[in-house]
Order: sequence, then structure tokens, then C-alpha cells
Amino acid sequence: MENSRTSPLSSNFLILVPVLLVFFFYLPLLDNGFVNWDDPQVILNNIHIRSLNLSSLQWMLTSFHTGNWMPLTWLTFTVNYGLGGLEPKSYHLTNLLIHLMNTGLVFLLVGRLLSLGGRSGEKTFEIFTALLSALLFGLHPMHVESVAWASERKDVLYAFFFLLSVYSYLGIFTSSDRKGYRFWACWVFFLLALISKPMAVTLPLVLLILDYWPLKRLGSNFLSLLTEKIPFLLVALAGAWIAILAQDEASAFTPAENWPISFRILNAFRSLAFYPFKLLIPRNLSPLYPISPNLSGPFYLQSFLGIGMVLLVTVVCFFRRKKGPFFAAAWLLYLVTLAPVLGIFQVGSQAVADRYAYLASLALFIPFSAVVSSRLAHHRLVFVLICAVLTGLLGYGTREQIKIWKDSQTLWERVVGLYPGQSAVAHTNLGSAYEKAGRMDDALREYQSAAAIPPPLAITHNGIGAILFFKGRTAEAVREFQYAISLNPHYGAPHRNLWYIFQSRGMKGEALAEIQKAVEIDPDNPDFNQYLAQTLQAADKK
Repeated sequence: MENSRTSPLSSNFLILVPVLLVFFFYLPLLDNGFVNWDDPQVILNNIHIRSLNLSSLQWMLTSFHTGNWMPLTWLTFTVNYGLGGLEPKSYHLTNLLIHLMNTGLVFLLVGRLLSLGGRSGEKTFEIFTALLSALLFGLHPMHVESVAWASERKDVLYAFFFLLSVYSYLGIFTSSDRKGYRFWACWVFFLLALISKPMAVTLPLVLLILDYWPLKRLGSNFLSLLTEKIPFLLVALAGAWIAILAQDEASAFTPAENWPISFRILNAFRSLAFYPFKLLIPRNLSPLYPISPNLSGPFYLQSFLGIGMVLLVTVVCFFRRKKGPFFAAAWLLYLVTLAPVLGIFQVGSQAVADRYAYLASLALFIPFSAVVSSRLAHHRLVFVLICAVLTGLLGYGTREQIKIWKDSQTLWERVVGLYPGQSAVAHTNLGSAYEKAGRMDDALREYQSAAAIPPPLAITHNGIGAILFFKGRTAEAVREFQYAISLNPHYGAPHRNLWYIFQSRGMKGEALAEIQKAVEIDPDNPDFNQYLAQTLQAADKK
């Protein structure tokens, strides 16, 4: 039988308030399209999500495609394809529905947390904190990236099972009958989170922090608590190992010589200060925050401010750990859930990313909401007015951020507008968007801007070659394609483009060699296979 203190939200229908508000403000998302950032590789050109059979299931379980191991996420994409093909609305709606469930889970989870660790009889405080936390989580513009980016399904999906796992773990201690099935339900949800996105590896540490607060179990035998977590730790270690293999196979790790360990450590502290600042003042949010090739004074100033902030908060939480264990636990949760993405093992060209704060932000939202609610527990009208103002401001910001993810052009114009000349990826992808729209001069300008940013990228020079070929400058185009191949021998697109040029010139042998190489590099690309079949068929006819 449930303890009455553990179900403080006697008006559980209030869960509908944040859920319905989030749904309303996110409705424009359903009119968005795909973007040329991971969506082509993950969804549009991925033949493995177009059917559900033993072969596709085997691929999902064993593939490190795009540097990720996420079998459950691949399975959800397969369901989307089965229901609506490549119609983007289906994929965006699924992301939104998962985000809505996460918002509801936050409401329930905060209620359970405060019920276990709060002060007896303060139901209004618990309800207010749960409601405000859910509103902040569901409507914050910083979370738009995780929801609006179709390929980022893994973020909202792993968070869903992560929250369910934590909720189940706390549920073990809200009943006088602590049955083992609750513990194993927590473990199963953890496993599902891990096969959605390996970032879930932090959960065993999160459970130990919850043992500190609100469960207050650390006073007992600590060794027994660690032993209890062995099933979680084993799965977490396996998940971390697989994630490293996946990133390594995709060559996603940035070489140490590019960004030395001193830079990575400084950037980690800078990141720890960046997310609270952006959560407090969500201005100039960007889909990509590039690492500047020219590190300057502002970077070092921000890094040392980050070091100061982390040390100050850590010292305050340590000395107030007995009087304020709630805040110490929240700070530890923030540090732990962000740890995998602080850049010590640098992946990609971003210094930070909005999506990294999707789950970690809860560690800041909950104490903020608790402080506000404790001050206004007896001033309900004022609390409602504050929630209404925050809902309006955050909802407006969310809708504006959704517009940025409308299509590839709006996405990369935003990044280039905020960080001109700093990201070869941004300029290249904007050039690709312009090329698709038929704006060839604009596309060439962006590709050339990208080429001026070191190090040179194969995709950039492949784009330059495509525009030059369109302009009739075939010899120059061939040189660009060949240069792109020299930069990345495992990139199939320039081979495909050379195939087209050689085919049009009647150079059948050279054309066949290029398209065969493209298929060898990317055997799952349906276009490459189609072109190879056409070439072989034409050769057979002769």
C-alpha cells in the first residue's frame, strides 16, 4: 500500500497543464522539414529503416552507423517509415510525443523526490515545485534542438527511459512492500535508455546520489549500496565500451594534437558555466557553437570564470551538505549527467551543444523551482502569475527557435549569422542548402568561405566541384573532386560525381571504376547502387 506522503499531488490532473501548454507551443514543429545535418544519413538515405526483418534487426543491433550504437532508436525510425515513409511530420510528431511524456514524467518525478526528501505536510510546495519544474523543462527554448531535430530522437528517447528508471527506483522506497520487481523494472528501463543513447551510462552514479538525497541511505553500509548497483554498473561499463568503439569506428574523436588536453579541460569548465547561463538567459541559441580556430582572450576569461563558478558552488555545497543536502545533490547530478559531453574526449567540431543540457538541466530547474515555490507557497495567485509570465516568455522563445529548424537554409543561416567565418561545417551545409535551392552563386560563396577555414574538408571541396561543373568549368571541377578524395578516401560522393563526368564524356572504363569505388565505400547507398546497375547494364548491351 502506498504511503500517503509519497503521493503529494492529490490533484494529479495538473500534469495536463504543462503537457498541453508544451503541445500548443510546439505545434509549428509539425510543419518543419528535414535538415541536411545527419538527417540524410540517419533517415533519408538509410535503407535499413525501410523494413523490419531479421536482416534489419541485426543491423540495428550491430551497426555503428553515424558513430552511434542505438538499436532502440533505429527501431523507432523504422516504425516511422512504416507509418509514413519519409514524410517529416511523422518523425517530428514522434519526437514531440516523447517530449510530452518526458514533461509529464518530470512532474511526477519531482513530486516523488520532494515527497521522499521534503518537509512533512507541505503539499502546496510540492505541487508548485513539480508544476514549475515541468513547465521549465517542457518549454525551455534550449530544449528545442533535442525535439525539433529529427535525427536527435535518441536524446528525447533515452531521457524518457532514464526518467522512468529513476522514478521506478524511488518507487522502491515509497511502498511498505519493497518488492524486487521494482528494482528490476528500474534496471530494464536503464537498459532501454542505454540502447537508445549511450549517454545513459551515468545512471548508476545518479542512483547513488539519490541514495544520498532524498533517500538518506549513505549512512548505512556504503559497500552494500555499491553491491546493489552491480547490475547497473556492468551494463553501464558495457555501454560505455560500445559507445567508444562506435565513435572510434566513425573517426569521430578529434585528434589530441588538434585540441590539446589543456584546452579540453578549460573548455569543460567553460561548458559547466555556459549551460546555466543559457538556461537563465536563452538568447542567441545556436544549433552549432563552433570551436574557434583562434582561441582568444574571451575564451580564457570564460574558462576561468567557469573554474571559479564550479569551485565556489562546490565549496558552498560541501560546507552546507548537512543543512542543504537537496542543493548538494542537485549540483552533483548536474556535474554527473554532463560529464560524458564536457569534451575531455572531444567529438565533433562543437564546443558545447544545447542538446547536451536536455536532461542535465533538470538538476538546475528543480532547485530553482523549489526556491520560488517555497517563497510563494502561501501566495498562490502570485505563483500563478509568475508561471503565466514564464510560460509566455519561454513559449515565445520556443516558437522562435522552432523556426530556425524549419529547413536547412534557416538552420545554417542562423549559425553563420552568429559565427561568420568560424565553422567550415556551417558554411558548407549552407552552401549545400543554397545549391539545392538553385542559388549557385550563393552556394559557391559559402563553399569558398568554408574552404578558407582550416582544416580542409572533403565535403566542402566536393561542393565546390559540383558548382564548378554546373558552371561549365569541368576541368576545375575534376580537380576539386580529386582533392576531396585525397582529403577523405572513405567519402563516396566525389567518386559518384567523377562517374557522372566520365560517363558524360564517354569514358566508360573510368566511369565504371569510379562508381564501383563509390559503392565499395557506401554499399548501402541506394543511389550509388542504382548508378552502378545502370552502368553495368549499358556495358552489357554493348
